[in-house]
Amino acid sequence: MNNMFNGCSNLETLDLLGFNTKEVTSMRDMFYDCNSLKSIDLTELDTSKVINMSNMFENCSSLTFLNLSKFNTKNVSDMSQMFKNCSSLYGINLSNFDTSKVRNMNDMFSGCSSLASLDLYKFKISSKTTIQNMFFQCNSLKNLNISEELMKKSKQINSMLNDSKNFQITTIEFNKNKKGYDRRYSSITTENTFKKFKIFNFFK
Repeated sequence: MNNMFNGCSNLETLDLLGFNTKEVTSMRDMFYDCNSLKSIDLTELDTSKVINMSNMFENCSSLTFLNLSKFNTKNVSDMSQMFKNCSSLYGINLSNFDTSKVRNMNDMFSGCSSLASLDLYKFKISSKTTIQNMFFQCNSLKNLNISEELMKKSKQINSMLNDSKNFQITTIEFNKNKKGYDRRYSSITTENTFKKFKIFNFFK
């Protein structure tokens, strides 16, 4: 399904109910440049064999909300630029995303300038996963619920927040720590945040 709706710039709504995608292995660029698309129902899309979701919604600049809670991503290895430049996206449900096999998350939310809150607490990543520019220009992001595994990627953290000097995180939550308690911090700015507050030391 690579590029299936690529460049459908006048498409405003899309109903994929009944699509048989159980053998599909790649959805790269599937909705790329569907910049008029305002709503899409993907609740019945079978993604259990999909390996590549890179650029899947890139430049869908009119999308305001995405419910991907039923996406089966257990085999996905590439999520790079998946939501890049979804500039009107203010809400996204990724609550059941399995990222254990993902090796590329570069620019995943880059340009999502309307996102105010993001819950990634279930995200699991390996030492081989790249996350450069993951939140590039996410200047409205205020609340970030993030996994311990993602925060431990300290060597890439500054790049992950590249060019987000204006975005202010008022709450950062870490769902798990050494003692089993949640940790919450308030009024944290992105500029030198992780060096200044030495967040990584809490997980040692």
